[in-house]
Amino acid sequence: MKQGTTYKLIVSIDKVTDIDTVDSVIFTFADFSKTKILQKTYPTDVKYIEKKFNIP
Repeated sequence: MKQGTTYKLIVSIDKVTDIDTVDSVIFTFADFSKTKILQKTYPTDVKYIEKKFNIP
């Protein structure tokens, strides 16, 4: 990955059966030293399309 390059992660969580009952989901990505690199929250930053979370 180069600096300035953008990617989209697509995440599926099998336990989500009705997204209307979910208030929020927090996705946190960290490196091995547990330093937080990226944090995105549904529904603010993350879209839910076709039973998958799309994280920009």
